[in-house]
Amino acid sequence: MLAIRAKVPITRVSDLTPLDSIRLPVFTAVTPLARDLTTHLGKGVDAASARVSAMMEAVERVSAEQAPKGSTRSGSFTRLSRARSARPIDPVTLHLPPDTRYTPDETFTWVESHDLVSGDRVLMAADLALNPPSEGLLRDVDTNGLASGNTLLEAIVHGLCEVIERDVQSQLDFTTSFGDTGTPLPPLANVNPASLPTEARAWLGRLRDVGLDAWVQDATGDLGVATFRTWLADYDYPTPAGPVPMHFTGWGTAPHATAALLRSITEAVQARLGFIQGARDSFNVRWESSHATSRTHRLRERDPTRVSLFPSTPSFESEDLREDLEFLLRQLRAAGFEQVIVTDLTRKDLGIPVVRVRVPGLSCFTVNQRRVDWRCLRHLL
Repeated sequence: MLAIRAKVPITRVSDLTPLDSIRLPVFTAVTPLARDLTTHLGKGVDAASARVSAMMEAVERVSAEQAPKGSTRSGSFTRLSRARSARPIDPVTLHLPPDTRYTPDETFTWVESHDLVSGDRVLMAADLALNPPSEGLLRDVDTNGLASGNTLLEAIVHGLCEVIERDVQSQLDFTTSFGDTGTPLPPLANVNPASLPTEARAWLGRLRDVGLDAWVQDATGDLGVATFRTWLADYDYPTPAGPVPMHFTGWGTAPHATAALLRSITEAVQARLGFIQGARDSFNVRWESSHATSRTHRLRERDPTRVSLFPSTPSFESEDLREDLEFLLRQLRAAGFEQVIVTDLTRKDLGIPVVRVRVPGLSCFTVNQRRVDWRCLRHLL
């Protein structure tokens, strides 16, 4: 990784683990010349894996700054749709914000991509594949579905799990912010701690031993892919004004329920350490309404009345990443999603697979709260 570190470039890699008594290995990698995020976090079961995780996040963000050479073309959606070569994906199906300058007849840059469902070569608008956007189709940072991996297949699975996770989170965030008092929340249940696997129970016990309150929620949505959220509550978080209560959350989605669960727990710990460090750039900050109904929903969100048992969460068990991908594609097709678009953003000089995964129709409200779609709005009807 030393040669890769110089090419990115990553100027500093720091161990954040000692900043917190939890002692989950968390590292940060800094890329001061990046156009987007400059401080990247990574976690792992040991210091080496946490260090690599932080550096991999840096690689994926920098890799997404430009398309591979020779993979782009210019034109309008209308003109490219008439061509016999790769067809463009309609940007409208990816829920553009009101301030987009996109129109079907406007000329934009497009990046060669691949539809995993049909097997077709397609074109994705550059602003929906690269980051940060530069042509006005999007105007805000959007890293949803951007992922790296040891192999291209691993990167695709990671990216696809992320867009599914953000879909679940978006529906919950939207309903919490705009639902009336009687509006039911999307599926959400506190998981009985006694039903959790041994490793997860050990982690929650470890968190409580250092004075934190921790609980896990099953947020698995209609796609049937295991999704969990872990809450950490620190009721005496030190600040210059004195101790205050603070909450930190972590999300996890994966075909295998245990992997999703552990990912949510470690993400929550990482979120806490990132906040303690205070150096990470802030994008896609969730808007918190002061409306009384929104406050009521937030309380319900933290303590839903339904309780579930961990074994009841759907789980697909396999040791083959290809089978995991096929499972995810089956779940999406069963729910009516006809396209899963992958853009390969791997930099040849780095040699680390990086992809952008987009699923037209899935919600992305959490990524940009001006991008509202039917999957969110249906919860208000």
